Amino acid sequence: VHAENGGIIARNSEKLLEAGVKGPEGHAASRDDQVEAEAVNRACVIANQMDAPLYIVHMMSAAAVQSLRNARRVAKHPIFGETLAATVGTDGQAMLVSLVYNPPGSHYKNACFRHAAAHVLSPPLRDPSTPEAIIDALAHDDLQVIASDNCTFNEKDKELGKNDFTKIPNGVNGVEDRMAILWQKAVNTGVMDPCRFVAVTSTNAANIFNLPSKGRVAVGADGDVIVWDPRLEKTISAATHHHAVDFNIFEGQRVVGGPQYVIVNGRVCLDDGDLRVAEGYGKFLPTPPNSPYVYGEVPTTPQPERVEYLPSPARVTNGTPTELQISHKLEATSVSGCSTPTGRKMREPGQRNLQNSTFSISQLQISHKLEATSVSGCSTPTGRKMREPGQRNLQNSTFSISQEMEGLDTKTSVRVRNPPGGKSSGLW
Repeated sequence: VHAENGGIIARNSEKLLEAGVKGPEGHAASRDDQVEAEAVNRACVIANQMDAPLYIVHMMSAAAVQSLRNARRVAKHPIFGETLAATVGTDGQAMLVSLVYNPPGSHYKNACFRHAAAHVLSPPLRDPSTPEAIIDALAHDDLQVIASDNCTFNEKDKELGKNDFTKIPNGVNGVEDRMAILWQKAVNTGVMDPCRFVAVTSTNAANIFNLPSKGRVAVGADGDVIVWDPRLEKTISAATHHHAVDFNIFEGQRVVGGPQYVIVNGRVCLDDGDLRVAEGYGKFLPTPPNSPYVYGEVPTTPQPERVEYLPSPARVTNGTPTELQISHKLEATSVSGCSTPTGRKMREPGQRNLQNSTFSISQLQISHKLEATSVSGCSTPTGRKMREPGQRNLQNSTFSISQEMEGLDTKTSVRVRNPPGGKSSGLW
């Protein structure tokens, strides 16, 4: 998962462009660390609810790592975090002071568009405290992998967004300098030991992506070996690197420690600084799904216990209703078929049930009731007693409106449009 909130970024970018912010500084302003942290948390919640492992790529801020750290404490499944060489090797502030390319202040606010645009990637570089926080997370297994996310563009390519930062191609270099940068920043400073260095640069990625022949030295594995010289010194520069790009975000940084020999599948590709790469020697590496390293740790979510409900309400003795209790309950039920608590104790067997009645509404009573009903068919309380048999029912009437209307002249229903007082034809 690439963890950013696209909706917030789109809205922020729109507001910045409307305000006249069109340069690379707008790129960083449109997607701060909270936007990244929110997306990391959301991805972790969704994965946890779906009982799925999660791998979050290129995490760039301390806030995002904290969200990941919190999620890993309660997760039911593995969650892996990846960061970049760019994150630990540089930051949002200019690390080199130069009047032309690196004045004090942010890389993204640099007066040189070429320099500022060359650092544009997503998520963007953060504040100067970020590299230390990210290295600490790598050392303590809050992050498991450091990658390159290598995606380079020349100056001409980056100028596509000169008047609109949303159109600047995203991407920086990293693949060539990844291991040397981390060794300098983490191992040489004592934060990380060499074994952890191997894990985050090689072994963990091979395990997660199900490449059992990579990331280890063992019988049957590919003959991929790096002979590392911890005393090898180098100053990184675009003038000497092997990237097909005219800019290096680590420009001028001095690193101590680097590869002296690199053997790929038994063949020497780097010999004491001399690169020996044969075109067509590389091969595609399939990554089969369902790595045992990842899915072997996914627990089965326990299902909630099923609740057995009683078939009907009844008094229960030791969890089971008895026949006698049910019988007494039915006898205490009212005529309506509903039983309500009365506060009286249950009658003894053999006593007369005073709740039962032989009362019946006779046909005569029903007839009297119907006669007292009004013409509308509705009966309403009047406070008067029922009339005696044989008396005239004063509620009945022989009045008929149809008889009264017979013989009257009828008028047509033609609407007359005249002013108030009638129409006048006088001349004034």
